[in-house]
Amino acid sequence: MLENLNDDCLKELTSSLIFGLREYAKRCYFKKFLVALSGGIDSALVLAIAHLAKQEDFEVEAIYMPGKFSSGLSYELATKMCQNLNIPLRIINIKFFHQSIRHEYSQSMRLALEGISDE
Repeated sequence: MLENLNDDCLKELTSSLIFGLREYAKRCYFKKFLVALSGGIDSALVLAIAHLAKQEDFEVEAIYMPGKFSSGLSYELATKMCQNLNIPLRIINIKFFHQSIRHEYSQSMRLALEGISDE
């Protein structure tokens, strides 16, 4: 199936995503989107689409929330993407929130968060 994605198909797909996001924002009276960046491809793609859909009265911002399991590369990639697109990036460290949630979870569930659940 992917071999059938030529330039025209990709342009149509991109145009459809941009149109859909613009219409959604318009119908919901949104003037701003805040995209949470992780440094991964999925959040980068969402930010790119939001940037392409941006119009004169529309704002796009990004937020990066590093925690216990965040890598330096994730921060670098999120920062570079925002710089390249000229999108403001806010950083809020969630390490202490994570510790608090782990504590509350272990108290109420009588189980420790481990492995992927902890991440």
